[in-house]
Amino acid sequence: GVLARTAWEQACVTLLANTRYLEDDCRIRLFAHVKTSGQLLLGHQSHLSQEESKELLDEFMNGAAVGGILAGMQADADTLSAAFLLPCIRAGVLDEEGVGREAGPVVQSLVEDVQWLGSLKDKFYAVDDDSARIVREYMMSAARDHRAVLVRLASSLHGLRQARGGGTPLYEQHLVALESLQVYSPLAHALGLGKVLWEFEDESFRALFPESYSSIEDWQASLWHESEAMMEQAKDSALRSLNDNAFLKDHAVRFSISSRKKSAFSTFKKMFRSHKRREQVLDVFAMRVVIGLKAEHRANQTVQVQSCLEAYGAVRETLSNWEEPRGRFKDYVTKPKANGYQSIHTTLEHPSGLPLEIQLRTEDMHVIAEFGGASHDLYKGGIQSASAVKRFAELIRKDNTEALALPPGDTMG
Repeated sequence: GVLARTAWEQACVTLLANTRYLEDDCRIRLFAHVKTSGQLLLGHQSHLSQEESKELLDEFMNGAAVGGILAGMQADADTLSAAFLLPCIRAGVLDEEGVGREAGPVVQSLVEDVQWLGSLKDKFYAVDDDSARIVREYMMSAARDHRAVLVRLASSLHGLRQARGGGTPLYEQHLVALESLQVYSPLAHALGLGKVLWEFEDESFRALFPESYSSIEDWQASLWHESEAMMEQAKDSALRSLNDNAFLKDHAVRFSISSRKKSAFSTFKKMFRSHKRREQVLDVFAMRVVIGLKAEHRANQTVQVQSCLEAYGAVRETLSNWEEPRGRFKDYVTKPKANGYQSIHTTLEHPSGLPLEIQLRTEDMHVIAEFGGASHDLYKGGIQSASAVKRFAELIRKDNTEALALPPGDTMG
């Protein structure tokens, strides 16, 4: 009792901190549903044995963990409510109609879709490429509300994390990793969910090929140690140049510059597909520049585009001793990708030979890059209407269907 109540209260505090992006009325509605979930589960716990009580608490905490992943995607209140109410259905303290009474028809429909999507794996998935393709296509084409796909992705990502956490038999870890690579990674790719995709891939790679994963990680860590001072110097120079740019002074309010290393799985794929040695992979390290525009300029697409071009010019000027290899400049700002992705990419090479990929985009472009195309509609609650759901579904089918197929060379069978 006390342990369960403490865990529930902690989950509420965490959710409160992670959902500040929601409008107040949406947060109030969400917390009413979380309270309902907690009361039903805690009330049911008093009738159970100690072992059953622990299982019930684990079920609630799983829902809270999935809700946390969705909050990281900036999911809307209905999607988060579905994640917290699903444990009540699994525990048998609430049915789908009960969800409708407590949270309304939209959340009920979401919960029904999530459960149906979960059953597809048991019906069709047999750890081979053909069955994985069937499951992926069913998920994307037949779900009434595509937010249910997000809940399913978040639930699967939580399962992958749990499998790695210890106590899971090795064969089961391998099965979860294969399912993640064959079913959920392509779905995350199709939806443009970069952060989710990279975690699915890297955690699966770690489980299936631990020695290869460790080898790449150790090499990258060594290279990072050797290059860290040079990277910091490049970041400092870039920030000074951005702050000195006249156009950006008038239109931008802040700049965020971060550096990262290429994920282990992405490095492995590039080496495998291109028959390259790891030293030949040019984008192991990247520097990302994100431009925060003043509020009055964010709706102006011309300013959005020009800001990225000005930022590229400023960085290129301050790093003039870094060479830009031919063919490495790619402008996805004036010519966005089909899924809405916008960014300027290039690679600069330090005189010492260190290659550094540069990405430049505005904060609005960054939201789409991290959380997926149509993210404003999908995550901020604007996909309530049937027409909005249809528009999002058409975007997925028209522009991203090819991403649901594993690329040549990625077959797992």
